[in-house]
Amino acid sequence: MEKPDWDDLALPLQARRNREVFARYGLAMHNAQCLEKQLALMLALSAPTFFTQSPKERDLLFDKALTEPFGKIWNKLRTVVPFDSDLVNQISKAKTVRNYLAHNYFWEHAADLLSEAGQEKLIAELTTAADQFKNLDDRLTKIIDAYSRQIGITEEVITLEIEKLKNGSV
Repeated sequence: MEKPDWDDLALPLQARRNREVFARYGLAMHNAQCLEKQLALMLALSAPTFFTQSPKERDLLFDKALTEPFGKIWNKLRTVVPFDSDLVNQISKAKTVRNYLAHNYFWEHAADLLSEAGQEKLIAELTTAADQFKNLDDRLTKIIDAYSRQIGITEEVITLEIEKLKNGSV
């Protein structure tokens, strides 16, 4: 396999650090989206009529929830799911961090991209944000897994659905 043109160690160190900053930003935003979609799935599942509806109607609930912005999903979900106060605080903080990353981060840190210390600071901040989102997503996954088992959704059903997603048949 040929070496990709983006994988060039001949780049100056500052350029490689900047590339790492943007990679960490991408990871943080990826993890933020995973958390956001996890909350959307919880919102759809929390609908009182979810399990009495047809599969097509349930898909519409998922589709609607998955198109809502993070803040709107969170505001709706916290009124119907009794989260403990620690989780509420963590998700609220994560929403604030996500919005900051999406709307202001590079504007406020443009000068940091110009120095080694600034780049290292950004890498550390973005790594912390990515970890925060991932940890919350993992915590919510455990909640959804327990709920799924409680209502009779087996690991086999989940595995089958994941395979459908992988194969593009969903």
